[in-house]
Amino acid sequence: MLTSFEFQLKLTMTLVMSVFVPVCLLLQKCDVNEGGMYWEWTTLTTRIHDGNGRSFKSVLDKFPPETGKVVAESVISHLSQGLGITQPAQPSSLATDQEVLWCMEVIGYGLSLPLSEHDTIRDCVNVYCEWLSALHRVPKLSVPQPILDDPDRYARHIIAHLHNLFVPRKGEGK
Repeated sequence: MLTSFEFQLKLTMTLVMSVFVPVCLLLQKCDVNEGGMYWEWTTLTTRIHDGNGRSFKSVLDKFPPETGKVVAESVISHLSQGLGITQPAQPSSLATDQEVLWCMEVIGYGLSLPLSEHDTIRDCVNVYCEWLSALHRVPKLSVPQPILDDPDRYARHIIAHLHNLFVPRKGEGK
């Protein structure tokens, strides 16, 4: 029997795979007929992208893992508190592109944390899902203004960062 968390994770992964992969294929303009459906998945295991096709490495990777984890947990926890999931939504305090991009770098790092940090990973996904509402006619209150000003650009970065969910983690089973 699945626990509530395992069920949520399985449901989320199913939804992500049914929506995320086709969207990524469209963004990358891949020919899905070249090698069968999702033929390029094997390349996802060795690459993390920043949204522009370049490899993504956070500056947090330069520090000991525990330091990066603490920074990511702190920033992501703060961002997720204002989403309106457990308490009323708050307008974002992120006002510039630089602030948003820095937070996105931290979120990208958070998405690659060990699966034992599932609460932080969940919060990363929640923040990005809320921010993707900038693509809707009526975006959520918690979406930062720079994302509202250029939602397509940021959506590409967000979708690319979601690759981090599927990259094998060091020391975890295959």
